[in-house]
Amino acid sequence: QAAAQTATTNPLPLTRWSRALAFRGQLQDALARANQATQRAPNDAEAQAQLARVLAWSGQTNEALIAGEKAIQLDPKSANAHAYLSEVYLLARRSNDAQTQAQLALQVAPQSAESHRSQAWVLTAIGQREAALVEWRQTVALEPNLSFRHFELGEVLRLFFNDPIN
Repeated sequence: QAAAQTATTNPLPLTRWSRALAFRGQLQDALARANQATQRAPNDAEAQAQLARVLAWSGQTNEALIAGEKAIQLDPKSANAHAYLSEVYLLARRSNDAQTQAQLALQVAPQSAESHRSQAWVLTAIGQREAALVEWRQTVALEPNLSFRHFELGEVLRLFFNDPIN
């Protein structure tokens, strides 16, 4: 919050603030910060990508598609843009497009937790349990101090793989 107030022309603090709020489930506030970030810098791919993610998590899939595709146009080498668009495509039931974007995210940034997370979601959605679990565990390994990663893995195990103890 302090960084967002200090750096009044930089969208990055707002983008990161939005991400933190989204991970805490505060989607309305996350959406407000993402919108502020894109207003500060309409051509910033990371801000557009975060907006896409929060819109998707808020159930606004069509708007998320627009923001996600804009993020890719702004920076085709943004791993987050590809990863978040992959998630939006899954929600839009476009699994082939989701897989393509997840693969692109991994190509751009093979050590990105978000890249592995997007691949994990695609593999989970298409029922490739073992491959999905490898990706989920890699996501957690890359950001072990982010509690959201552990929570999400637990929920995926419980809800999608009927395996609450694994």
